Amino acid sequence: MFIQHGFYSLTRYERVLFLEMKGAWNQETTRAFQQDIYQKSAVLHGQPWTEITEMSDWELFTPECEPIIVETVKQAVANGLTREALINSKGSLKLHLFEKYKEQTLYFDKHIAFTRHVFTDMEAALQWLKSEGVDVPNEFK
Repeated sequence: MFIQHGFYSLTRYERVLFLEMKGAWNQETTRAFQQDIYQKSAVLHGQPWTEITEMSDWELFTPECEPIIVETVKQAVANGLTREALINSKGSLKLHLFEKYKEQTLYFDKHIAFTRHVFTDMEAALQWLKSEGVDVPNEFK
């Protein structure tokens, strides 16, 4: 087993999870993130919840991380994740992962209403979430 490479921070504010991703992730960091999001979102299961993902400083990840990330998002959607605002101010190729699985049934159950949008700044992301009826916590206002 290797030590974790890369960094993430995951904080829950009411029914919104805020994820900040940085650096280049290896499998150990990805597994730690997976366990953390399962734990922090468990209290939200059965009700709609939202994720704000700041990924401007996230770099590449090792190949074995991709299926873990896909499974993590799939499980989050099954457990009530309805909206995700991705913030990527640097515009890079790392968004391919999110586009790659966008329409595949492997990724989303057609009966679950899940929407993801990419933004270049937090303000635009928050405006979109508000327009979608998300009660944005005071920490983001």
